[in-house]
Amino acid sequence: LKRGICVFLTPEEAVAALRSLRREVAGLTYGWASPDHPDVTGEYLANVRRFLRHPLGEHVTGLFWDFSSLPQKPRTAAEDKLFSQALKVMGDVYASLFGTIVIRHRSVPA
Repeated sequence: LKRGICVFLTPEEAVAALRSLRREVAGLTYGWASPDHPDVTGEYLANVRRFLRHPLGEHVTGLFWDFSSLPQKPRTAAEDKLFSQALKVMGDVYASLFGTIVIRHRSVPA
């Protein structure tokens, strides 16, 4: 994959990143700042950007951030179906032995 800013990976690019065994895919885990939005202040986004620019994160080519990766409420019936399908497999992003890393944000913004 080319290095640079890309909002979404194609399914083929995502599979290639997972199968690379170089932990190119990161899953973000964090506490939501409010019931309606996880990052009201933008603190999580700023910290994720800082990590991805740091030598420890510069190898990451794909980021799974549940709020921006999955349809949020209100959802259409089709989006509900996609959301339900994703819930069944999204744990794999956080539990892969070789394909992913987990980025954990410890504090919840005020």
